[in-house]
Amino acid sequence: MLSQGDLLALVESAKELSYELDLSDLLHKILERAGQLTDSPSASFIVKDGEREGYYFAAAIGPVAKSLLETMGETGSKRIPESSSAGKVYRSGDSLVQHSVKSDPEHFKGVDQETKHETESMICVPLNVGSERIGVVQLLNKTTGNYTPRDVMLLEHFAAHAAVAIRNARHFRDLLAHKGLFTSPRTGKKTGDLLKELESSARAERMTVVFADMRGFTRLAQVLGDPKEIEGHLNEFLTLLATQVTHYDGLVNKFLGDGVLALFREGDHELRAVRCAFSIVERFTELRDQWNTKRAESLNFLDVGVGIVTGNVIIGSIGSGRVKDFTVLGNLVNLAAAFEGQARGGLRVLVDQVTYNAVKRIVAEVGGDPVDYELRKPDQPSGIVYKRIHIRRLRPEIGEAEVVMKEDGSVRPRRAADLRTYYNDSWAIVVGVDTYKSPHVGRLSYAVADARAVAEGLPKAGFPPDHIEMLQNEKASKEAIQKAIYGKLMSTNRDDRLLIFFALHGQVLKQHKGEEGYLLPYDADPSNLPLSALPMAEFAQIGQRLPPKHILFVLDTCFSGYAAKRDVIATDSTVDLSVLTREPVVQLLTAGTGGQKVIEEGGHGIFTRSFLKGLEGWADPARSGLTALKLAVYIQERVVVESENRQTPQYAKLNGEGEFLFLPPDK
Repeated sequence: MLSQGDLLALVESAKELSYELDLSDLLHKILERAGQLTDSPSASFIVKDGEREGYYFAAAIGPVAKSLLETMGETGSKRIPESSSAGKVYRSGDSLVQHSVKSDPEHFKGVDQETKHETESMICVPLNVGSERIGVVQLLNKTTGNYTPRDVMLLEHFAAHAAVAIRNARHFRDLLAHKGLFTSPRTGKKTGDLLKELESSARAERMTVVFADMRGFTRLAQVLGDPKEIEGHLNEFLTLLATQVTHYDGLVNKFLGDGVLALFREGDHELRAVRCAFSIVERFTELRDQWNTKRAESLNFLDVGVGIVTGNVIIGSIGSGRVKDFTVLGNLVNLAAAFEGQARGGLRVLVDQVTYNAVKRIVAEVGGDPVDYELRKPDQPSGIVYKRIHIRRLRPEIGEAEVVMKEDGSVRPRRAADLRTYYNDSWAIVVGVDTYKSPHVGRLSYAVADARAVAEGLPKAGFPPDHIEMLQNEKASKEAIQKAIYGKLMSTNRDDRLLIFFALHGQVLKQHKGEEGYLLPYDADPSNLPLSALPMAEFAQIGQRLPPKHILFVLDTCFSGYAAKRDVIATDSTVDLSVLTREPVVQLLTAGTGGQKVIEEGGHGIFTRSFLKGLEGWADPARSGLTALKLAVYIQERVVVESENRQTPQYAKLNGEGEFLFLPPDK
């Protein structure tokens, strides 16, 4: 039976869930709440894949959540099989409890093998709305003994409320998408934000407008003949368009027959729009090749064309009081549509002069000189003349293949970054702590996920995977961290580089004379930080003790600014990297100032999210060499905006005058 406290918790949970319209936040709240009700540190929402056999993780919390979502999430390469516990619960609609998962020969062990995290006990409950099965909630490794009948009953009642909330949030988001507001959760636009935008009046805004369209669709329809097959090919193409637009943080405003109108707003919108266009072209070639393997007739006549224009347009909800359409209007919208119409016969990506000026540092090749294009209506004697530029090839993004616009759509691999001119070898220590030994230290949501993402991203910057040591949760004790720093790193080479990344709690301790900042390892004792924690003031000394000529400390922790001495300064593009990187240096990059707490949202701390994006190449669009200083400037600009001035990353050189280099110039 449920206690009065359990019933009150269910009422409060239902009330809380009914207020949340944003699906991603809702799923996270559901899992957090389910974990709290049953003392479970790990929880996941699993749904059936409508296109592939099996199930995938739609949301997860816990120490291996990021790994789960990457490998077995919606876009992951692997699926949970029908024979799994989640599959059984989904099909039967009956809850399932397992007290000793290891001894169950029928339990699917693939998730544990993938994450290297052992499941000991489990409870799995279906999520139903009437006869509709939405998915299942799975909780793991109860910390206070075995799962009980009370846990099952409590979770089943909770799941009934959660299922309705999930269905409503999905419907609401779908309706907004149909209104022209389909975008990726990565943009930070919550459902409430989109609703406000839908209700706002039309206004002028500077953005990049993109039209993309399939070439040869009419002929394709004639070749295919069968309406269902035509619909299937069209849906695959439109899915490709939508996926790439949202991948580059654009907004899918409308599907127009066999094409799309997409809007790229805020920040580096021109760069994202152009990279999106080339990604569409590249992936359409792959899609066309897949279609060709299934047919006797050649479909090589199919192609794609993209028109891109940047400037001020009118955006907002247009229409009557009850029937409105969220869209964009203006001359530049018409110009982008006209460019898309002309992008054929070997011309795939056409842009205006404004867009080209914003992206030319990433352009490797254009197709001849700019062409004059006159935009006018049929009944007008004359119109406005614009410059039309054909972009044939871009410089690659870090870690990706170079997009070469040849007639056959082929690509040439980007050359591997050669760091031998600058470094003998590269090393990294990555530390993340979510849960602590002491009950007096609060739990973090994304510290381990941040650390994992950094460890997985560093090989793209030339760090060998076997030279990256990852310490997380109980393995990140003070002794373990000190052994990692003063162990084999003491025998490294003078011409090496070393990155040490921390994502954990930071705390300030008032001393007799001022204040001191500390990093809290897993076994930190908050009542005696000097003895059990890592003083931020010691990073300069640590850097002096280790052999590598370039050492960079990166701190995604609260109050980390206590370790820095000065703000980020402007870059000097005239400095010769070959000279600058000869000098030794110990550098520091922190998530905020001494008095600031870090902000976590959307699966990462906002500092680490910007760090990872900068490492992908956004911090060095000209490919002149990605240094710690360039990365710091980029991160500070993004984080200050995203946090609304609540978090200001700091940068300092603790010793030396050299410069840590992540990636060399792309000559």
